[in-house]
Amino acid sequence: MGAMLANESMPVLRVQTVLYRHEPEQIWRLLHGVDAAASKAIDAGLVGRIEWALGDNTESPILAPADVSALDDASSSALSTVTYKHFSENFGSSGGHNRLAERCPGDLLLILNPDTYPSPTAIVELVKKLANPDVGLVEARQIPLEHPREYDLTTGETSWASGCCVLVRRELFDQIEGFDDEHFFLHCDDVDFSWRARKLGHKVIVAPQAAVFHDKRPTPDAAWPAPDYELYHSALGRLMLATRWDRPDIVDETIASIEAGQSEIQRAALAEFRSRVTSGRIPAPEPDSQSVAQFIDGEYAIHRF
Repeated sequence: MGAMLANESMPVLRVQTVLYRHEPEQIWRLLHGVDAAASKAIDAGLVGRIEWALGDNTESPILAPADVSALDDASSSALSTVTYKHFSENFGSSGGHNRLAERCPGDLLLILNPDTYPSPTAIVELVKKLANPDVGLVEARQIPLEHPREYDLTTGETSWASGCCVLVRRELFDQIEGFDDEHFFLHCDDVDFSWRARKLGHKVIVAPQAAVFHDKRPTPDAAWPAPDYELYHSALGRLMLATRWDRPDIVDETIASIEAGQSEIQRAALAEFRSRVTSGRIPAPEPDSQSVAQFIDGEYAIHRF
């Protein structure tokens, strides 16, 4: 990797990606996207330095030290470093990002899924939107399947930001104390994080000009099959989310729906929730939660389609 003199007067941006059983080829593909987007942001004078941190939840390391060195060498001078940490256990997406963020020097954090590919101008557009002091989180628009959540077409303001590709100030990340990895392992952690930011008075927005390819593939008949882990953690996450945001009616509604359904996976999630209730391992209700929390037709925002 070539050397680049950092502009110390500009913000340092840290890109974070949490891995779990991903193929090295995916990581190499993502490197090219992150590197190109980093180059544009550096050239635009929006950030002084950009680094990419990878955290691995997989049982055995996906990357050897030589692989990490090769990734670092293959990146351009726009990326100051590419680092890799293999965790001692599977901490989930929320726990992985919290551990990557510990003691990091970045002023800005870009949470980025491994199954993505940012457009060359994605970081530029995200950082521009975050220049507004009222904005706390900025989410990229996912392509080719755009998320159906509603957002204001003028301001971009929305209920919550997906953790697929979202930019946040490090100061706010610390103030919120990161993702709640005690109660949200994989799903709904980004919804909870967004609502806690909004409760502090920060706006959450979508930046349509910041595009990120998200590798989600429907079946030929346009169905969206959910894997077992998604069924489990989305059910458990919903129960935890409704508990924290003081909606016992949604808890009861979700329990009734699971009990009436045929999914053994969701029933297992319900059993885990009940076990946590018994042992007191559930979040305390947030006061004045109605000002930010949205539970609408089974979703966490109004959907456009």
